[in-house]
Amino acid sequence: MDKRYREKYGMSMLENLETIRDSGLDHFIEGEREKWRCNQCGAVLSAHRDECLQCGEPYRGQNKIGTSSIT
Repeated sequence: MDKRYREKYGMSMLENLETIRDSGLDHFIEGEREKWRCNQCGAVLSAHRDECLQCGEPYRGQNKIGTSSIT
């Protein structure tokens, strides 16, 4: 499942768990809020779509999705 999510959606469930373990849940959530927010309208983005459901702005491959914004 992790491999499929890495390839199709640019995210890793295992990497998320490692980040939570290493940096804490609050730090992880803070990073995810930024990572999954539309740059155009500020709506929450879906990992399963290539564009914002609110305004239609494309984001996969153009913005921060698929790269870890948490260190």
